[in-house]
Amino acid sequence: MNKSILKCIFLFSGIVLLSCCSIKSPNRTEIVELKLPFYDNDEHILNMSEFVDSIRYIHLETNPDNIIGEVGKVMCLDDKIIIVDDMFTHAVFFFDMQGKYLNKIAHRGSGPDEYVKIKSVSIDEKGKRVFILDTNQQRIVVYAFDGQYISSVKVDFSCFDIQYMENDVLACYCDYYTGNDLMVKNNQVPLIVLYNINDQEKKPYLYEDISIEGRETTMAYMLSKYVRDLASFTHPLSSCIYIIDSQQVKEGYLIDFGEKNERSKQAYVKLLKEENITAERIIKENLRPDYKMLTGSMLGDAFMSFGYRNFDKQINGMFFYDLKSGKMVGGQSVEKWPIHNDIDNGYPVIPYAVRDNHIFTVIDVGSISELNTTSSVLKQYQQTLTSD
Repeated sequence: MNKSILKCIFLFSGIVLLSCCSIKSPNRTEIVELKLPFYDNDEHILNMSEFVDSIRYIHLETNPDNIIGEVGKVMCLDDKIIIVDDMFTHAVFFFDMQGKYLNKIAHRGSGPDEYVKIKSVSIDEKGKRVFILDTNQQRIVVYAFDGQYISSVKVDFSCFDIQYMENDVLACYCDYYTGNDLMVKNNQVPLIVLYNINDQEKKPYLYEDISIEGRETTMAYMLSKYVRDLASFTHPLSSCIYIIDSQQVKEGYLIDFGEKNERSKQAYVKLLKEENITAERIIKENLRPDYKMLTGSMLGDAFMSFGYRNFDKQINGMFFYDLKSGKMVGGQSVEKWPIHNDIDNGYPVIPYAVRDNHIFTVIDVGSISELNTTSSVLKQYQQTLTSD
């Protein structure tokens, strides 16, 4: 959501009520198949009251020291909200859970304790460390939560996203990159590498055909981590949500979109392998993928969310799966977001982060004035916008 000039940012924290309590992490030895309740172009708008118990709005304090150009990533800890702006200020901002501004990490430069640009950020919550991937200098710079420089780690392979796991292991996304020659195997390249920053050991996983390039897949991957010891990963050529820990990458959940969708996906994968599908060709020849591809997942302690999109038919889908009861609710719509906020007619859930049984959404400030909301918090801000 582009906010190049901001007066403030709101988050809302919704309590997801699919089962009544949090649970332990999901069973890592079983693959769970999730069959969607509708296929094709069916439209079903999901009301938030079906899975959200209550909403709390968090107004993030704004002052001249913490102007955020664009919210690229949100990470929520027990006592902190962390906002990453990887487009404009290239900084990491810290707030408490009431929205009070604490501090930021903003050390741009080419020095040994600096980074040129932020490509990705991950958090070691237990060790209170921040890992910033700087692809310009091919290294990861490590800071303490208070912004003090700790160390830097040279990365001798190309990666485009990172998540800190445990025991100084990073899960790294490699984006079908063919330049990682040392890890090429049988004309295939790994999508995920588990990288130990102490001894530089690299464990590659999820090999894909070397003839496929990242630009051909519409970049709809997502590597996310919201459970302390687990991350999830999706990529557009698979209907599987992979679960990652510090030791391995495994299939976790298989999303059943139906046989017709699977045939369309396999036909598109075959096309990618046989031809060079550039962005220009996709537009000119209308080669947008005509199947529902996973666009991301967020695995929490109590529930998992996942989204999908058919880029040709502009179908959007969003589902929430309770890890304890197995209950699943979701919505699907054409050319619009499939979730409606019927609780206070405010902004709908668009997952930016999860924590325990809470889900966090960034509110586009520019749209608040257009809402016919019953929320007293949003109404008060609407009055502020009008008076300004």
